[in-house]
Amino acid sequence: MVAFSMLLPAMSLAGGLKGKVTTSKEFMEAFIEGADGSGQQKVDFYWQVENGVLPIMPPPLDIDERVGIALFRKDGKVASGFLPEHPEIHGASIVPRTIVAPPKTTLKFHNTDPFVHELYSEDLGKLFEPELQSTQQTRQVQFNNPGLYVIQCAMTPHLEGYVVIVPGVVAFANPADDGSFLFEDLEPGDYVVKFYFDGQEIASQEATVVESEKEKDYAEVEVELPAPPESGSGDAQTDEKAGGSESGDEKEKGEGK
Repeated sequence: MVAFSMLLPAMSLAGGLKGKVTTSKEFMEAFIEGADGSGQQKVDFYWQVENGVLPIMPPPLDIDERVGIALFRKDGKVASGFLPEHPEIHGASIVPRTIVAPPKTTLKFHNTDPFVHELYSEDLGKLFEPELQSTQQTRQVQFNNPGLYVIQCAMTPHLEGYVVIVPGVVAFANPADDGSFLFEDLEPGDYVVKFYFDGQEIASQEATVVESEKEKDYAEVEVELPAPPESGSGDAQTDEKAGGSESGDEKEKGEGK
């Protein structure tokens, strides 16, 4: 009997990227105290008016909700099958507060609050007008064109969220409450990691993802966020440029994220 041996090629493991985002002293001063050192609060109160639901209170910094992390390939290659982070209306807030996605992304806004909301976006005009949304009801909206879209609620004026539509987004994530984040199963190559706060890009860093034949290798990124830009400095969209769409037939009850 003749024994045959075959050399099998080593299996390569897909790479990944992990990191941590922290806030600088300048960030916190701009967010709460004001960068001029006067000690006066620079931003308005989180809830600016009495709404009958929650009391007026200072703005919290929930880094896991207010910071969005988007991944781009330096060569411009776009991965197929992008999976968006669908927002949830919870605690009279949109969670996560910032979402970054490529053009023609459909987002589902699911209301888990025990009361009615009325979401709208002036940046989408007639394509996303105020409409009552009961508890456990989902409202589906497509964002076609690049830009910053501010989401508000006619029932709870303090509620605000941000959808950033940018070509070339490979993946998106929100950090954990300790600032850590992870992207798994990435193709080898050079990437740019961009960090957004309340819809505005405030930092970026490059990283190289490699594949390994023994164990998964992770590129590592650590970023300290600088002072955020003034709110409202994004590019608003007009009805003609926004290119969003909504179908009343797409609203569903009892559908989760």
